[in-house]
Amino acid sequence: EGLLVRLRGAMMRLDRQADVAALDQVIARIEPKTLDGLILKGMALQNLHRNAEADRIFAPLLAHLDQLYDDATRRDVLLAAARNAANLGEQARAVERYARLQSLSALTDEVRDEYAGVLAQAGQTTQAIKVLEQGPASPRTLKLLASIHSSRKEFDQAIAVLRRLLQASPDDISAHRLLADNASWAHQYDLAA
Repeated sequence: EGLLVRLRGAMMRLDRQADVAALDQVIARIEPKTLDGLILKGMALQNLHRNAEADRIFAPLLAHLDQLYDDATRRDVLLAAARNAANLGEQARAVERYARLQSLSALTDEVRDEYAGVLAQAGQTTQAIKVLEQGPASPRTLKLLASIHSSRKEFDQAIAVLRRLLQASPDDISAHRLLADNASWAHQYDLAA
């Protein structure tokens, strides 16, 4: 199992997705004998979109999270379990798992954006905005923030965020479209044109 963990990790780092998928098929059939093997199987099942099976592995791991080896392992399990819950459409459980992850350590920009997206899908848009505003303003973050403001019919705020984005990325076609849409909805037709 240790060899499989290292091999899968190497394939992921090399971005060899076809090899990872083939390896995940093998991992999904094993009966793990170690904690690492159990975690690996959960992640493999998730990668194969067998989320209900993966959740049956993650649930007991989460119940004993404090007994896992170290913070890095706890983060890996929480992140995988949060993503899995989101993939199952169980937004409340995904939000709880991302919140636990955030309390364990600072979120990466990518994970912060994921968390905010799940919060927005769960109807917690105010919290989603707060989460996004905690980190750097990447183009992805700004588009998500603008979309959340737009969904709340806060078109002026969405326009302000999109203007910030376009200052940094003036050639971003999708940002121009979002700006035009929001300007139109805000009845700022001169800006929409």
